Amino acid sequence: MIETVIILMRVVQVVSLTLGVFLILFILLLCFYLIRGHVPWVPTNDGQARALLRLAGLRKGERVLDLGCGDGRILIVAAHDFEADGIGYDINLALLFVARLRAFKAGVSRRIQLRRGDLFRIPIPKADVVALYLYERVNEQLLPRLREALPRGTRVVTRVFPIPSLTPKVTQTYEHEMQYLYEL
Repeated sequence: MIETVIILMRVVQVVSLTLGVFLILFILLLCFYLIRGHVPWVPTNDGQARALLRLAGLRKGERVLDLGCGDGRILIVAAHDFEADGIGYDINLALLFVARLRAFKAGVSRRIQLRRGDLFRIPIPKADVVALYLYERVNEQLLPRLREALPRGTRVVTRVFPIPSLTPKVTQTYEHEMQYLYEL
């Protein structure tokens, strides 16, 4: 009986130590990730995506460009609810895999292109609406690339984080967070 308790205590110690090491590594990796300027993935729910795309005035047949598309929710809602086409870029292969699965499950795979790429190195494809859920400073850094690649009048929508040097055309609150509509 005592031997069993001692063995269990050692197992608990090893498991605790292992979890502690993984937690420290995770925190260090997260710090490195944030210091390098990457934006962590925070999912957009379908209601938020729908509200954002309505704010943009998205119409059937238009194209949405989602920079930092994560699991593809905005693109899937655009294709499913608005009959729009979409292109999404993300640097995270795991999230792109999830996005492909979700698009397939929703029956919109043919309307959506999902690509891996660094937002500051990819060629910006033509789009009617650009969706961003990135930090303010990243939005600001992307703005010159968007202006160079996209025609005047292209609509840009953002969640939570504005584009500081642009005046929004319209703002709205959805689920206690701000959404912004801009025109290039």
